[in-house]
Amino acid sequence: MQYNDAVEAFLFHCKYEGGFAANTVTAYRSDLRHFEANAKPVDIHQAAQVDTLKAYLASMSSEASLSSATIRRRIACLRAMFRYLAGEEISNDPFLSWSPSLKRPKRLPRAISSSELVELLKAANSSSPTDSETVFAILLMSATGVRVSELCSITVRDVFSSGDGIHVLGKGSKDRVVYLGDPELIAELKVRRQKRLKAAGPSASLLVNARGGQLQPQIVRRRISDMRESAELEKNITPHMLRHTAATLLLEGGADIRFVQRQLGHSSIATTELYTRVNDCALRKAVVTAKALREVRARIP
Repeated sequence: MQYNDAVEAFLFHCKYEGGFAANTVTAYRSDLRHFEANAKPVDIHQAAQVDTLKAYLASMSSEASLSSATIRRRIACLRAMFRYLAGEEISNDPFLSWSPSLKRPKRLPRAISSSELVELLKAANSSSPTDSETVFAILLMSATGVRVSELCSITVRDVFSSGDGIHVLGKGSKDRVVYLGDPELIAELKVRRQKRLKAAGPSASLLVNARGGQLQPQIVRRRISDMRESAELEKNITPHMLRHTAATLLLEGGADIRFVQRQLGHSSIATTELYTRVNDCALRKAVVTAKALREVRARIP
């Protein structure tokens, strides 16, 4: 079978049978194209040769600008594809006889401080519907730790009628519930839920763009970047940093690490434990997340 045909079969499985998120499928396609451009396999048989994969890994490892996380992700993508193809008897699985030694990145999660969050929110244009949605998105991500892709996929029916919880469909189609502790944010979410329910029904998106359609992650990223520039903040703030901020606030407030793991949707507790290394001294402070968020909101004009 030609390499491209095998790739398409794998991606079809991921999208329609495996229930993978659209972003995951897009990332897989990009990584598999990178492999094709560098390894130049004639067919899937050649692509599945251990020597081909070793040469590809050596090529990536020689690139000083390439992070170990990127290398690990691309190899994991190939591992997933060959596992599927072997199960379908399309190809052998080279990873059964070869286990590459890969460096695990030790980067600590980067969060933003409460003062930086305040300055970011102050920079929003109060008369702009898009900025209004972005501010609400920032507050939700900072309170719950949801990923921006998860946030933009939330529908009206996903929100509890009480406003203190949201059903989230995460990576790998894993369902979880995230909870809110800030009374003002809960009240705002209840009102927003009711308005959207009345206007568009239970299947409608909770967050919308200027035209009333579903708010897209790239719009949130762009507006946060613009707001960061307007606020003249030196740190490059991304939506994922708000996820880290939520985890940090929860741990600073004394939340059990197992709860934080569930809130963020981490499959491994080891991932969550990274946050305990970011600011250990802050864990001694008796600050609950709800109080921290109220203080942030109170400082916004």
